[in-house]
Amino acid sequence: MPCLNPDGTLTATARKLLTALEAETVDALRLAGVTRLPLWQVRASLRELRGQDLLEFAMPHGDDNDRPHRLTPIGAEVLDLSRALDGDTTE
Repeated sequence: MPCLNPDGTLTATARKLLTALEAETVDALRLAGVTRLPLWQVRASLRELRGQDLLEFAMPHGDDNDRPHRLTPIGAEVLDLSRALDGDTTE
């Protein structure tokens, strides 16, 4: 489940997840509810976004699938750049 397009821009799913995590630090289950995405898709996307250093675990211990996540500084920058490329000035 790629979170980056071939040109390096964020997919719609990745942008939705990063935007939700910009507002609050949450776990996969809550994130699925907030974004209305299937839980399996959220979990797969979280793994990939962590692998790209756009997200990190907010707590050091616990089940990987259920630990809260937060944006990294790189994730916040990529989200801002994505908005700028789309001409979206709302936050």
